[in-house]
Amino acid sequence: MWTVIVFVLAVAFAIYSYLAYTRFFTEVTFMAAYRAEFDHSGSHEAAIRTAMNVFAGRPPFNALGQSDLEKVVRVFASAADARLVAKIVRAVDKGRIDIPLLRNQEFLDGLEKELQQIGRSPP
Repeated sequence: MWTVIVFVLAVAFAIYSYLAYTRFFTEVTFMAAYRAEFDHSGSHEAAIRTAMNVFAGRPPFNALGQSDLEKVVRVFASAADARLVAKIVRAVDKGRIDIPLLRNQEFLDGLEKELQQIGRSPP
C-alpha cells in the first residue's frame, strides 16, 4: 500500500516539475487573468493590460518600465487571439524571447504587423 502511495506521489511530483519547467503555469495564469478582466470589462485591450500587470512585478517582466509595458500591451492587444499572446508571454518567461527585444520599437512594430496578419488569415 505504501509503495503505491509513494509511487503516485513521485509521478505527481514529476508531472508538476515538468509543467513548472516548461512554464505551463505562466500561460494558465495569463489566460485566467485575461478571462476574468474580459468578463468584467468586455475590453480585449483592458484584459491584456490586466493580465500583463499580473506579471509586471516578477522577473523577467519587472525589467520593463511602465512605458515599455504600455507599448507591449498595445502591441499584444493587436492580436485577435489572447492564447497567442499567452504563448508569447510564456516564451518570454522561459527566456526564449529576451526582454531587450520588447524595448526595441522596430521589433514591436514587426510583431504588431505579424499579430495583425495572423488575425486576418483564415484558420
